[in-house]
Amino acid sequence: MAKGLYNKLTGSQDADAAGVTVDKDGQTLRERANEPGSEVQKVIDVMAEVGVDALGFRRTQLDISKLNAYDKVVVILNPDKVPEEVKAHPKVEIWDISDPKVKDLDGVRETRDEIEQKIRETLLS
Repeated sequence: MAKGLYNKLTGSQDADAAGVTVDKDGQTLRERANEPGSEVQKVIDVMAEVGVDALGFRRTQLDISKLNAYDKVVVILNPDKVPEEVKAHPKVEIWDISDPKVKDLDGVRETRDEIEQKIRETLLS
């Protein structure tokens, strides 16, 4: 969500996204949405509501060795699963935002809006 929202707000493709626990590296959200029991369709739908096509977003494993290549790294979900060396990195910021996959559609919208607000605040700072 943050990648798509940041890129929309800035009119760029500067943001990237990666996870610390990615089981299928390179898998798109479209592919994940087709898996039994997947909650990803809610994310795809609420992103489309604000003009962000998330279908092609790919799951990527965080590469700790590449942290210095980024201006800022924001951890949004599951900070307890983030390696300590990542948490301690000076470019890492942790946002306390709950996982949208456990929410209903309105809850996913709230998460999207919370992420967008944090991005706006970051851009203004």
